[in-house]
Parts: sequence; structure tokens; C-alpha cells
Amino acid sequence: MKIGTTQLELIELAAREFREWNWQVGGMFWKSALGHLQYVTEQISEPYSERVKRRLYAVAADLGETVAHMARDLGYHAEAQRYYGLALRAAREAQEWALGAHILASMAGHMIELGHPHEGLELVHLAQKGERGQATPTLRAMLRIRESWAYVKMAEPRDGRRAISQAEDEFSDYQPTDDPHWLRYVSSAEFNGVCGSRYRDLVRYDTRALEHSARSYEVALAMRDPQYVRSRALDYTGLAKVRLLQGEVEQACATADKALAIAEKIQSPTVTQKIHEFLRQVMQYRSLGSVRVFEEKVHVVLGVSV
Repeated sequence: MKIGTTQLELIELAAREFREWNWQVGGMFWKSALGHLQYVTEQISEPYSERVKRRLYAVAADLGETVAHMARDLGYHAEAQRYYGLALRAAREAQEWALGAHILASMAGHMIELGHPHEGLELVHLAQKGERGQATPTLRAMLRIRESWAYVKMAEPRDGRRAISQAEDEFSDYQPTDDPHWLRYVSSAEFNGVCGSRYRDLVRYDTRALEHSARSYEVALAMRDPQYVRSRALDYTGLAKVRLLQGEVEQACATADKALAIAEKIQSPTVTQKIHEFLRQVMQYRSLGSVRVFEEKVHVVLGVSV
């Protein structure tokens, strides 16, 4: 059955809500978002005017990227790749070039996470070429951040550091009111959080990056909206790893403990994975009481030991 203007507006509103929930807690509402996406794709096959059809493709792109993000958080990597692809095709049909570039950036990040930085870098470059002048400074900054991530994973730290600097330059023109709704998660807090991660990647090549990383995470946590609990947990795990690299073991465990408290509430597999990574790293100091206490907490809260 075809939908009217009011229903279409409600579908668009729901897509924004699902994206907001993903920013807050990750993949918790994946099945609901997937059902909504399936309904939208069914509507696209109905005869509509060109204007309505483009709006349907745009919302399919929006929802498709959210569904992919949620699947990725849950560790459903094949599903994430599938829905990123669906979202990208829909963005092109809608002629939403900036959204398409953002989806390509998300795909790039996924590839880098899976250990394919060369493929990730190619996707970033496609995004940079394909945004057709629609990208805001925020989006351009995030594309540079993805570029930096790929370069460092490819053992090209000089290019990685250059890309971070370019990202910081782009973000200096940040105007949140100019950003579309699907990009508004990239606040100053979010940008500092991802910069913290990228500086931490550089530490193996330049220990001076440690201070930059710690400062970026601290700024992110100070500015982060409390409702974005998953992002706060990731900030805490990132900062905990930095404190460990700085030799501050007790402070590292105390910071990771804050992430663990959040993990217990939201059950995000990505957050759980990051906590496990930290625990494996800190186990070299297991003779310290603070480490043994943290290990036991992880076992109790997450139900597993590392």
C-alpha cells in the first residue's frame, strides 16, 4: 500500500530516531531498525513521483547506514558490509552525494577495523572525490581522520600525522548548524575522541603522540553529552590504554572501570571487546592488586575471563 506525505515524514523522523539510538547505545535496536529499512525498501518499488522516490531513497540510505553501524557494533560484519552497500546505492539514487561520502567513510572504517587498511584508504579517496562539493568542514575533517587511520595501519606514520593535522584544520571551521542530521553526532567531543584514537595509533612511531592522545580523550570526556553513553565508554577505554602506555597502571584500571560500569548497562559488544583488549594489555601487571581487582570485576560483570 502506498504512503502519503504524513507517513513519509514519520518514516524520515523514525530514521533519525534510530540513528540517534545508535549513537547513544550501539546495536541494541538493530532488529527494529532493520524491519523499518525493509519496509522502506518495499515502498521504493511502488509507483511514486520522482520527488517522493528520491526522498524514499534518501531515507533508505540514512536507515541503511544506521543498520550497518548497528550490525557492526554487534559483530555482524557480513551484514554490516551488505547494508553499507545498500545504503550507498540508495544515496546515489537520491543524489545525496555528501551522505554517500559519509557512507563510504563508514565502509572505510569498517575495512580498517577488519585489517584491510589499503582497501579502507581507497574508499576514503572515493569519498573525497565523490562528495561533489557538498561536504561540510565536519565531513571533510572526518574523511581526513579516516585517511590518517588507514595510513598509520599501513605503517606510514608521516602521512598519518599529516592527515590528522589536515583534519584539525578542517574542523576549525566546524559549524554544527550547517551539518545534516546524519552528521550531527560529530560534535567537538566526538572529534576529540577520534583524534585521541588516531594519536594513540601513532605512539608506536612517536611517543610524543601520547600527550596529544590523552589530552584529546580528556577534552572529549569533558564535553561529551551524557546521553551518548557508548561513546563515553569508548573514550574511557581509549584513555585507559593511554594511561597504561604512560605507566600509570592504577589510573588506567580506574579509568577502564568507568567503561566497565557503562558496559554492564548497554551490552555493546564493541565496548566489551575494547575492555577485553585493555585487560589483555594490563595483565602484564597482574602482580598489582588493582589489576587483579579489575580482572575480577570484568569476570563478574561480563561473565567471561581473559
